Amino acid sequence: MAVEKLDRVLGDLLAEVPFDHPDRAYFERLRETHGLYAGSASRASQLHGYEGRRIFARNETERKKLISSVLPVVSDIFDVPVEEIVGLSRRREVIRPRFATSYLLHMVGDLGPSEIARMFGGKDHTTILNHISRARALMAEDALFSESIADAENKLRQLVSVSRPQS
Repeated sequence: MAVEKLDRVLGDLLAEVPFDHPDRAYFERLRETHGLYAGSASRASQLHGYEGRRIFARNETERKKLISSVLPVVSDIFDVPVEEIVGLSRRREVIRPRFATSYLLHMVGDLGPSEIARMFGGKDHTTILNHISRARALMAEDALFSESIADAENKLRQLVSVSRPQS
């Protein structure tokens, strides 16, 4: 929305500046730069998965409940203790739940990679981006992993809907 508004403002500005105005070239470069930025921001958001998030929470209280529930839900589904998911082990039976946790915190909990990294004891945000990317790849190639993610999302959705007062 802000990108579109800026594009409109720059377009309006260029429409009002005469062709022989000394600052016209500056405004044209500004608009070109903005166009490059808007395109790269869009590509970055697709690359890092900021599009297509499935946010179940309607308010901050529900969001906090979701975030605090992701680890126990993933732990239950994958049958791996929470301590091992956030630990340092690199075993396959621990790595996959870790990927799932990062993916769910990002997609459902609406957390950024840096916030998730802090939850994992100070890992680097690029590690979390890798987790999210690997989770997506596993979902595409491994039906069991994809089913586990869907189960976790359903459990999280149920947790939030149970906490909502019926009207």
